[in-house]
Amino acid sequence: NFRQIRLSDMKQAITCIEASGSISCDSSFVNMYIWENIYQQLIHFENGFLFRCGQGPNRFVYKFPLGSGDIFAALKLVEQDAASCGKIPEFDALTKENCEIIAKAFPDTPYSFHIMPGAADYIYKTQDLVNLSGRTYHAKRNFINRFQRQYADRSEIGVITEKDYDEILEFNKKWCEKDGCIH
Repeated sequence: NFRQIRLSDMKQAITCIEASGSISCDSSFVNMYIWENIYQQLIHFENGFLFRCGQGPNRFVYKFPLGSGDIFAALKLVEQDAASCGKIPEFDALTKENCEIIAKAFPDTPYSFHIMPGAADYIYKTQDLVNLSGRTYHAKRNFINRFQRQYADRSEIGVITEKDYDEILEFNKKWCEKDGCIH
């Protein structure tokens, strides 16, 4: 039942993401949507959870289910989906807590967990991004200043609401036509 991500999935996906409490960049609907073709990511909604899997030449990889409810039942659905393809579910982008839950959910599966430092998320403190103080944020300040010099008369900052979605989607389509995007 996995399928491609659609913009119309946004509300349901965000509900599941918020219920999960995940703050990982991997759990952002925007990232799921814009990277879906690169990672061949597919989604499925069931029992209050958002299920995600990616396909590649040698991989069929699941993400930790996002939502609220019985996580062990959700992981059982992942196991059943993988079994339907003759596979044991492989996961990536897990937190330490996710690893512990998976180990409990699949006690008879010989999982091994590996840290991939190059793939780790990093989190900024809000005040650090507001102030951009010190050497750490020098490059970000320069980037913002260069953007403001170049685009100040052609840009604006505002809140994006549902009434803006069609315009944003149309802009994205035109940009992709111009730049050869997949979407």
